[in-house]
Amino acid sequence: GALKLTYHEFYTPSGRCVQRQNRAVTMPSLSPIRKNRNQLNREVFYTKNGRAVKNRRGIEVDYRVEPRVSLLGSLLSSSGAYFEFATEYYASHPWSPNNENGNNDFVVDDRIYNDFKSFVLKKQSKGNLKLEEMFDDKHLLESVQTISAQTNAQGSSRIQSSVTNLREKIVQDLLSDFDASGGIIRSELEQNILAW
Repeated sequence: GALKLTYHEFYTPSGRCVQRQNRAVTMPSLSPIRKNRNQLNREVFYTKNGRAVKNRRGIEVDYRVEPRVSLLGSLLSSSGAYFEFATEYYASHPWSPNNENGNNDFVVDDRIYNDFKSFVLKKQSKGNLKLEEMFDDKHLLESVQTISAQTNAQGSSRIQSSVTNLREKIVQDLLSDFDASGGIIRSELEQNILAW
């Protein structure tokens, strides 16, 4: 039996190899080639911004970007609220944000942002968007309310009232994030509208 191994190396346009060198593999029969590769491994390339990059070090980032996220923004995204609003917005504004005046200057201004806030509040009050359920995926609050209503025990109305107040407090705290995370939410909303 025999094994045929094909090995490819990938290079950037400047000639830098992007694979890391496997130092564990030694091939004594290829010593002239290894000497040539060792010489290449010491070669230094430079990015457009002037950062030194050594050959055979793999791909390294110029700088790391931490994702900007907010709890409310994540909940709105997972619930489909951004998409629904963008769909309605595009239906009532049948223009392409990319082609208006031949440029790409569309931004979510205060009017659009306030419309989105109203849209979310309306969906929440109608029960079409249940932000509080994102925290109660096992529906424990609903179970507590149901059990207390069925038992007719003393204090069951107080329990039901407390659960309702807790739900309202959760939603109120989440919606206060509209002001604290406005930039993140605007950016996500902008991307959803521009996707049309």
